[in-house]
Amino acid sequence: EATFPSGTQAGTLLLERATFRDCSAVEGGAMRVDGAAVLTAVGCDIADCSASGGDGGGVLAPADGEVRMSGGCTLRDCTADSGGALAFHGGVGDLDGANLLGGVSLGGKGGCLVAKEGAAVTLRGSVLRDCLDSPDIPAVVSPCAGSTPAADSGGGLAVAHD
Repeated sequence: EATFPSGTQAGTLLLERATFRDCSAVEGGAMRVDGAAVLTAVGCDIADCSASGGDGGGVLAPADGEVRMSGGCTLRDCTADSGGALAFHGGVGDLDGANLLGGVSLGGKGGCLVAKEGAAVTLRGSVLRDCLDSPDIPAVVSPCAGSTPAADSGGGLAVAHD
């Protein structure tokens, strides 16, 4: 984990064709992008990662964190309390051609993606598929192909003001 002293500029990281598998953390299973840091991922593969006690099974962008994904980045089979694949808590997201597949939210919001607390997320040409908001709910057909909503929590995507 990189931390930046007060008054210094946050880091910028470029990942090209990087793979993260079977990663786990309390929050942000594979990555946490925080403190005005910027992550640019091109053609990345994040699979089977989990946040054991928080959000963002694949990636968490709290507060001022910024995540940019392009080139067919895939987040697959990641699990968290909310935002199975990705969670933005006031962070910024720009997802161009991202594939969010099989994300699981264990009772929170957004099987694949949650955006809350002032987050600004843009999705272009991206796919959310086979997302599940709670493993205790039987599969039903929803507008997000193969995704399963729980009440109004959003099987594939949840946007909240809390």
